[in-house]
Amino acid sequence: MRLAEETSVLDADKLAPLFLGVVVATVGLSLIAASQATARVAVADAAWPPKARDIVNVSSSAFAPAHNDGYVSFAGRSAFAFTTVPADRWLVVTDIDESFANSDGLGSHYVELVAENDKEAWVVKAVAGPYHSSVGIALPPGTKLSWRDSSSLPTDGTVSLKFDVTGYLALP
Repeated sequence: MRLAEETSVLDADKLAPLFLGVVVATVGLSLIAASQATARVAVADAAWPPKARDIVNVSSSAFAPAHNDGYVSFAGRSAFAFTTVPADRWLVVTDIDESFANSDGLGSHYVELVAENDKEAWVVKAVAGPYHSSVGIALPPGTKLSWRDSSSLPTDGTVSLKFDVTGYLALP
């Protein structure tokens, strides 16, 4: 029993300064992290919400013939380019809605929203239902957006697509 009492007294004497040091270090790190988070929020708040002039909404109806009910048509296994991100801004895409129709009746086409710049090309979204996000997909300055028919069908045919792409421009 005596050994246990001595151990607990020794542990308490050694642990008190150690515990105090851990508490001080934790509080200090928490304060540093909070001040950095506050600084990040202040910078983010300066650019949010986007100004009306920075809102982007590109609709196929702007390109479609009046008699075509908002659908654009392009040759199968090709692409329909519809916008380019300005050289001094990023485009953050928050919503994509599309409806796809194969107007020639020759089979199914596989259509993708493709982004490309001088260095690379990547698929943003395949036609498979709407995309809605509060965060969005950030596309760098100079990126060109197009819908591409990537089908491996033996026939070219015609692709008909109705779409709305919405987002906002942000400073780099």
